[in-house]
Amino acid sequence: MKQPQKPYQQRLRKNVLRLVRQKNLTLEKMAVEADLTSSFVSQVIAGRSSISLAALQRIAQVLEVDVTELLKP
Repeated sequence: MKQPQKPYQQRLRKNVLRLVRQKNLTLEKMAVEADLTSSFVSQVIAGRSSISLAALQRIAQVLEVDVTELLKP
């Protein structure tokens, strides 16, 4: 049975997808630029994997935002 996403996972998903669209990127391209696998990023976005602060920082850098922007409500 699939567990519901935690609030921070929902915010992360919403904000990353919004910013990726705004930058005209794909999740795969964003992952490559952040030196992450697209599989890992997909799992994080789906709430199936946890993410480290270092990985969040790399994503924020690619999306040209502060890491706090990824977790804002």
